[in-house]
Amino acid sequence: MAIFVRCIDNRHRVMRTNAGFDFDFMYGMPTEMMENEWISYHDGFANATLMSKTNSWYMGSNVPGKQRRMLSFAGGVGTYHQKCEELAIRGYPGFVMH
Repeated sequence: MAIFVRCIDNRHRVMRTNAGFDFDFMYGMPTEMMENEWISYHDGFANATLMSKTNSWYMGSNVPGKQRRMLSFAGGVGTYHQKCEELAIRGYPGFVMH
């Protein structure tokens, strides 16, 4: 979920700088429900790759007791960017803004 938090921060900066938008929040934190939705979405892409079948540090396999999960988003930059834009347009549902 940290990825989406970074995405929101980036969109916030771009919109403030380039489009003249002003916001009364500094950052957003995802709700548990939003985190779980993103994890499910992320894992759907990750589990479709061969990488998810490896016992690699990239899957977190080198840390005893850690849940195995691909570190990066396997859906591609375009899909990730589209998700960020959708969240921005809809007012960041599933995030608590501070």
